[in-house]
Amino acid sequence: MNIAQRIINSGPIGSWESHYCNMSGTISWTEEDSTTAITIYGTPDWENERGETPIASLNMFGKYSDVDVITLKGTPNEQLSMYRKAILQTIKNVI
Repeated sequence: MNIAQRIINSGPIGSWESHYCNMSGTISWTEEDSTTAITIYGTPDWENERGETPIASLNMFGKYSDVDVITLKGTPNEQLSMYRKAILQTIKNVI
């Protein structure tokens, strides 16, 4: 199972659910009951195969902001843990 599949199968982070877009291959996170209407993007190996994962946010007004770029390293479990921690930190920073 690749990292994207592991992320989708890993479940929500708090009230934030992950979504995989088959057309673009992106992974996004949204909070369905939120009034802030923020989407967080974090797709491993986006536009490269070096393990880099850009993290960005998109607000309800269409403002896109680059947040961070993390490099996933280690075992698959370590990569998943690193990814989820980065998404959680992003959630805390944008809400």
